[in-house]
Order: sequence, then structure tokens, then C-alpha cells
Amino acid sequence: MGKQRENLKDWEARNQAKFVDLADYIDEDNCVLVLGPEIPFAHKEGLDIHQALLEHLDQKEIPLNSFYANDGFFAFPDNSNARAAKEIRKFYRGLQPSLLYEMISAIP
Repeated sequence: MGKQRENLKDWEARNQAKFVDLADYIDEDNCVLVLGPEIPFAHKEGLDIHQALLEHLDQKEIPLNSFYANDGFFAFPDNSNARAAKEIRKFYRGLQPSLLYEMISAIP
């Protein structure tokens, strides 16, 4: 435990200036919060967002070449790109943000 505590103190000392800078950026409204894929924006009927989008595209009969689940990337045939983009926009416009996103957006 003593070694871990020393490592944490060293880390804090090395990063103290970065936290001061970050606090200044926040105070000056010059900071952007970037959320990774681990925090879902929304979910539909218990599905993860990618699965819900796949179902939406399937219902709209949008052809799909590949879906790379690990990366969240979709590949569409060239002749369906415009339709796919239109349906993807519709899908995301119809989502409601998750409670977590609403709470984060309420932070002043």
C-alpha cells in the first residue's frame, strides 16, 4: 500500500499544473468535455445504440456491406450512401439523450 500511495503522490505532483490549467480553462469557458464510447448517449428498447441503428436500417431496407462492432463502423455499398446517411440522421434525431447525458449537460 505504501508504494501505491507514493506512486499516486508522484503522479499528483507531476500533474498538478495540468489540473490548474484545466480549472482555468473551465473557468474561462474554454473547455470541451469529450465522452468516449463507454458512456452511451441513448439506448432504444434496451438495445445498444449500434444494434438499434442496425435494426432501423434493416427496417428501411438500407443495404449494409459490413458492420465492424469493435469500432462501431458501418460500411455501405456506394449506391446507397446517400439513403444510408439520410436514415442515420433520422435515427439520431429521434433519440432522446440518456439520463446521464442530461445530468452532464445540466452542469454549469
